[in-house]
Amino acid sequence: MYLSFWGMRERPFDNSHGLNFFVPHDSAMLSLAKLRYAMNTHQGAACLTGLAGTGKTELLRIVMDELEQTGWACAYIPNPSGVKDGVLGMIGSLLGGDMDLSGATPAEILVRRLSALSSLDKPVCVIVDDVHTVSDIALLEDLRMLLNVEFKGRRALDLLLAGQDSLEPKMLAASDFESHLSLKIRIEALNADDTKKYILYRLKAAGCQSGIFTRHAADRIHDYSAGVPRNINRLCELSLTTAYGFGQKKIAPEVVDMAAADLGMEADVMVDAKEEDVLASLMAG
Repeated sequence: MYLSFWGMRERPFDNSHGLNFFVPHDSAMLSLAKLRYAMNTHQGAACLTGLAGTGKTELLRIVMDELEQTGWACAYIPNPSGVKDGVLGMIGSLLGGDMDLSGATPAEILVRRLSALSSLDKPVCVIVDDVHTVSDIALLEDLRMLLNVEFKGRRALDLLLAGQDSLEPKMLAASDFESHLSLKIRIEALNADDTKKYILYRLKAAGCQSGIFTRHAADRIHDYSAGVPRNINRLCELSLTTAYGFGQKKIAPEVVDMAAADLGMEADVMVDAKEEDVLASLMAG
């Protein structure tokens, strides 16, 4: 394993890392600021979109942790398409809706639970991730109905949706849902400079004291990954493994090319003759 080779405590580009590896790049921080605003000012409903792997779920978890620390009751549904017994029933269960209401529907049980939380002056946030995976827009209709529930003149909950770009037409297809949506937020992929900062940040978080990747290698990583953090992680991880196998302390562009080829990634990049010579020498061992 390459950890001791570079003096790391843990793998820097593991996609399963927790929030201690969150990289505060510009687009992520702007999106996070808008999410915080939407929830803390009780805007009703907000939607976060972006390409797969750009960090939407990470932002949702940051917001949820902050809300719970300040006394909110939160229900997080990571994959609504996999919910067998209905989203309303799951929300009620996540909010502690285990009261015995024989014959009541999941919606009625949930409304009772929201009423109980309202009486305690406890704000509620329902977070639904990967909404684009749901084929039936009835889910959005159910969530829109929840936004109409009020107690003492106050909305019973705030709603935060997230998904890929295909979520937008589904929201338009759901009757009157757009009118309840106060904020549309989009997290963008990283530019070339932010990709370099991202790589350095993750290396430092893992305990590494050097950059390891050359500037040109970082540029090549951006070209192949299109600035998508999940792709950056995959490419950097395999580049580290490849360089370790060759005994190379510094990762050059040609090593990134090899890793990208193994991952089936393509980019509009040119390999000059000098780099081809270096690659040939590496392969020759």
